[in-house]
Amino acid sequence: FAAHKSKGRGGEGKVSIEALPKECRSPMRQFDFDGDGFVSDNEIAAAAQMYVASKRTNVRLFRTVAALALVMLALMGVMGGMMFAIVESTKETRAGATDGVLRTNTVDELVVRVGSVDTAVNGSTFTTADGKTVGTKSVLEAVKLSSALPDAAFKELKQFEVKSADTGAYLSLMVLGWYRVPDLVKASTGSFVKIVTHAGFITLDGASMTFEETTGHVFTEAGFKVVNGRKLLGIYELIGLFNSVDEWSGVDVAAGERKPSFGAVDFEMTYVVRRPCGKVAGSFACVDSGGIKHGAMVTDNVTNTSYLEVSYNVVFDSLTKAIQEMMVNKEYPDNVLATYKSPMREVRMQLTPSSGQASYCSEVNYANPEDNVATVWNVTDARKVGEALATDGTGRMIRQFVLTTGVSKDQHLLLNGMDTDKSPYTGFYNVTYFDDRATGFPVKFLLGDQTVVVTKYVEEEVVFAPSDDEEWDLPADCKKGNMWTDFTLPTLLQDNPFLFNLRDRMVAQCTKDGAACGA
Repeated sequence: FAAHKSKGRGGEGKVSIEALPKECRSPMRQFDFDGDGFVSDNEIAAAAQMYVASKRTNVRLFRTVAALALVMLALMGVMGGMMFAIVESTKETRAGATDGVLRTNTVDELVVRVGSVDTAVNGSTFTTADGKTVGTKSVLEAVKLSSALPDAAFKELKQFEVKSADTGAYLSLMVLGWYRVPDLVKASTGSFVKIVTHAGFITLDGASMTFEETTGHVFTEAGFKVVNGRKLLGIYELIGLFNSVDEWSGVDVAAGERKPSFGAVDFEMTYVVRRPCGKVAGSFACVDSGGIKHGAMVTDNVTNTSYLEVSYNVVFDSLTKAIQEMMVNKEYPDNVLATYKSPMREVRMQLTPSSGQASYCSEVNYANPEDNVATVWNVTDARKVGEALATDGTGRMIRQFVLTTGVSKDQHLLLNGMDTDKSPYTGFYNVTYFDDRATGFPVKFLLGDQTVVVTKYVEEEVVFAPSDDEEWDLPADCKKGNMWTDFTLPTLLQDNPFLFNLRDRMVAQCTKDGAACGA
């Protein structure tokens, strides 16, 4: 640079830009502040000062940018923290940091039970909304499939399997839905059950199965023999895979049908007790020596047999094991025998519906409930001995059971038709019980030569007051006395239904003769 300076033509202390090498001319022109084509010492010094100043400025700018970046990061952190705090404060629940358990976002930190309309968590068990354990495929329970199973069972049905005993064919179908079609005439169990699958509709009638023709192709491809495209040929087995079978109230899982339930739940029942008539003018005659028929006598024109028919209405509370019973014997018109009976207490009175008057009241209290026999036979443990189609044309399947039940001496005598020589009293009696397989409702009882025919049966909630409640106390105005000396009293209803109402017949004869009846 000194050499170029000495060669320059601009005078002392100046360097001609043109005297410099080409590659240096352009940068040096940046220092020619006065534009004379020369770079003086002063211009070089000024350029050096500007360079130093620019470096200081750059340092300050760098520091400023760094500070702004730190401020921005800090602001972003504050804003993120505020957003997190706001979100957390508005949450109702949070997961535990160590155990991952979902708890309420409150001071007490209660554990949250996760569920839905269909499921819930009970303790550590995943259950359905009504408390039944939810099963997975590995724990689904296999049960023989039948339309006799209750709705509670089909609500738990997840899939079903069909196995052929002839060809070894096998098919498993997922259940998408189901519905019941009542049909007392055609269905063997009182109703069909239609199951919805991806392959089509499957119809159950008892343990038999039919299906749509399009569904039949699926069975054919699986190796089954199909008749008319709608039914399987040969022996096959239907197995349902259920989420849970523990809560099927009243279901015999092994047999795939309802258990008999009479006596285990609340109900109201109307029935008649039929007792065959004996010889004319004898102890069990339905016609007296004068040829007058008993008021409760009924003749079956088909079988040409006659019997006494006494009507009852019973309401049963399964919780207190108590009944309220009304008995009507047409031989004693305008009189009803009302009885309340529980394991602790028995109250009886004769009511006259036309006047509402109570007569002949009595009460027995039992110090030990075990001293009193059951108020209603519980048939849940009865042994099934057969079944057959009903003969009334309804198409119902009627099951037959046998049970042994406890009876009192009076009940034993009544069951034996008041014949003390018929069988010795042992405290027990064998009863044959019939019910409707589809519903489990009672149809008929056979007790020796007596038949109990149920005409109405409804299972509904019954709530009785405790046996010691004043509701069951005898009325203060209950009339009592001797009906043969006090003709203001009604005729006493007899326990033996075959006894004729001699008192009312005598009164009727007196009235006819215009005479006053007396002792």
